[in-house]
Amino acid sequence: MPKEHIAETLDRLHEIVKGVVVREGYELVDLELGGGRQKKRLLVMIDRPGRTTYAAPKRGVEATGPPPVGIKDCVKITKALGPVLDVEDAIRSAYNLEVSSPGLDRPLKTPEHFRLASGLTVRVKTRVPVDGESFFVAPLVTADDDEVVLSVRGDQVHIPYRHIRQARLEVQL
Repeated sequence: MPKEHIAETLDRLHEIVKGVVVREGYELVDLELGGGRQKKRLLVMIDRPGRTTYAAPKRGVEATGPPPVGIKDCVKITKALGPVLDVEDAIRSAYNLEVSSPGLDRPLKTPEHFRLASGLTVRVKTRVPVDGESFFVAPLVTADDDEVVLSVRGDQVHIPYRHIRQARLEVQL
């Protein structure tokens, strides 16, 4: 499949899935289409809108914001998405639909995701070296619309979004 066709398919899928997810009262965190030629896998990660931070509540302090996504939420979105995806026929081969929460190591995809992770430790892989490195596990100092700033060994490292290949929260147990 040519790259242009894959990009068009992903754009169309994103539009379709986001519409259903938002209509059902959730936020689309990420969408991945993978797998082989025979059977594809469509992974849809959802969350509840309205979070003000990704930080876990402190022990003994009541959590604020929406509750985490559970199995019932994933089943609800699966049931809503299945028929729409079948009618739209955006994936032209057999596929498995998986709907999940973002998990503890949630992906960071948008400037808003990075802003909600401010003050937390993140894992960032870059497309090109930044300050001589391509992999960072460091506290996220700030995030704006153009870049993130990490605290790496006492120095602030500025990473433009266009250089980020992948970013996730680092699980702190």
